Amino acid sequence: SSRSITVRYLSLEYRSIVEVVPTLSSCGMTGFVDLVVKDKMTAKYDNRITLNCSISSKEDLGDVEISWVHFENNDILCNYNSKDERATHHQRAACTFGDLQLSLTLHRFLPSDEGMYICKLRSKAGMKHTNTTVQLQDQFSRFQYAQSSSQRTCTFYEVYPQGEVHWFDEDRNVTEDVVYSSSNKTKNGLFNITSTYD
Repeated sequence: SSRSITVRYLSLEYRSIVEVVPTLSSCGMTGFVDLVVKDKMTAKYDNRITLNCSISSKEDLGDVEISWVHFENNDILCNYNSKDERATHHQRAACTFGDLQLSLTLHRFLPSDEGMYICKLRSKAGMKHTNTTVQLQDQFSRFQYAQSSSQRTCTFYEVYPQGEVHWFDEDRNVTEDVVYSSSNKTKNGLFNITSTYD
């Protein structure tokens, strides 16, 4: 009689695929100036995402310099200086400033873009900073299944985050019978995962 074999891909780390509506957070040194950002954000792979940092002030700040920095690699992705009314940005990003808000747009969000982003402000009131965390939404492109007389092979392409393939015979986990498995990282930071069950 035929056997029912089920294949499941399990992430090596627990991650929610449900996007949660972020809360607002701010951090500062005085009660006169606040920076407001979303506490957490979720981005889709290879899609555009915009991070906003708003200045809330009860006093005249004079000339200001405000920037977005990616904490993990210390890259200044976006910077605005009111002295020359000019915004500069990283080649992979766009930067705008208006109505006391600095907006950083990343054109194509990749795994290497995950992490903490810091909004920094310099003004005559002093220095201020706050941060937001951006996580890449779970990613899966396609899978391929092949079967020979004795073996079954399943490959998952462009997966994120990294994980492993589990095999089931009906409800029994038979992953221990896997004869080959591999995980290869692509140039874009995704993973191709292959598993062969005997």
